[in-house]
Amino acid sequence: MDEFPYTGLVATHSLNSIVTDSSPGAACYTTGNKSNNNQHGVFPDDTTANFDNPRVELVGEYLARLHGRALGIVTTSDVFDATPAAFSLHAKSRRDSQALVDQYLALEPDVLMGGGADYFLPEGVPGGKRKDGKDVIVAFRAKGYQVARNTAELQAATGPRLLGLFADDDMDFEIDRDPAKEPTTAEMAQAALKALARSSPNGFVLFVENENVDTAGHANDAASLMRALWAFDDAVRIALDFQRGSPETLVIVTGDHETGGFSPTYALKDLSSLSSANRF
Repeated sequence: MDEFPYTGLVATHSLNSIVTDSSPGAACYTTGNKSNNNQHGVFPDDTTANFDNPRVELVGEYLARLHGRALGIVTTSDVFDATPAAFSLHAKSRRDSQALVDQYLALEPDVLMGGGADYFLPEGVPGGKRKDGKDVIVAFRAKGYQVARNTAELQAATGPRLLGLFADDDMDFEIDRDPAKEPTTAEMAQAALKALARSSPNGFVLFVENENVDTAGHANDAASLMRALWAFDDAVRIALDFQRGSPETLVIVTGDHETGGFSPTYALKDLSSLSSANRF
């Protein structure tokens, strides 16, 4: 990623705070509008309960409506986490996980991959957290999606619509990842590009994130952060390889915000908790 021909600076602070979170930070790119912390795809005073006709249009929605572009979302976090959701959904609260998954089912993005199977599955099923008893994975299958739950199933996928859920919540740090259960960021990016190229002759918008850079930064976990950056750089290579065959493709590498305060000397006593009380 350090070899890109152009470099720029962006300011993605939220409307109500110079210290943004991921929701309004990412929404700066997808809507061109500022929003408050914990919000994306809405104006701060939005009282609309039904997001079928939101007042703020996302870039993916705009391109789909006017030009028939497809949409792909790839992340190592929950697929409904703040940053991927800001590229595809509308929320007055980034914490409303079940409602965000429902929006994905209505939106039908061509590719959706990452963690967060817990809010696709009902309580009573292992890992399930939905309160309404609904199995959204079954609902996606009914809409023609191939579903991948591990690396082998992802590699075997051949259809134009793909749902990949590789963990109940966030996927593991690269340093801890079981390659049989969870694919790399690059492997997910490769599968997404193949599916989107099959599904959309008019082109597509693809979001690819390695959330573990952010999470490891919060935890002051230098080893995990470095490996997350390397894993993301491998995915950038996949994107550039695709661009060489499709030179009209625009590749942008950026962050929705900076995870401030990182210091290798301000580490955790116990890696099982991110609590501020757990600092050396």
